[in-house]
Amino acid sequence: MRRPEPCSPCRQLCRLNRASVCIGCGRTAPEIRDWLNLDAQARWRVLRRASERRSKLDSQVDKA
Repeated sequence: MRRPEPCSPCRQLCRLNRASVCIGCGRTAPEIRDWLNLDAQARWRVLRRASERRSKLDSQVDKA
């Protein structure tokens, strides 16, 4: 069974932090720029990395 196409993780909170990571979706600027040109497998990889980054961002906010 084929995995479905991933949806964009954009949350309309588009702002890059000092590390050039979007505080809304957790993607880097190049990942955002290239999203439409990536195949499904590459998009799933971006989503995994973005999720990890968002978790780190959330834990930093919780500590502040």
